[in-house]
Amino acid sequence: MTRIGIVGNGVAAVTAVRETRKLVPEAEIHVFSDEAVGYYPRPKLIDVVGGRLTEQEVIRYHPDWYENNNVDLHISEPVIRIDPLSMALV
Repeated sequence: MTRIGIVGNGVAAVTAVRETRKLVPEAEIHVFSDEAVGYYPRPKLIDVVGGRLTEQEVIRYHPDWYENNNVDLHISEPVIRIDPLSMALV
């Protein structure tokens, strides 16, 4: 089975998840993020600061999206380094 680790949880990460699911539906996908929530568009933070949106309203991909797409989301789990010899995220 193909195992894929994605470091970060920005727009590139969720795009990679969506495209990987199309190309390799059976892949085991893990997304590692140092943040405590799913993907949210960073430019929308100004709307939270300005009181126009709540933090929950800004989050575009909640944990159920990852679950529904068979993705293991590792929130608040930053990757410190990549070990190429063992092909591991540390």
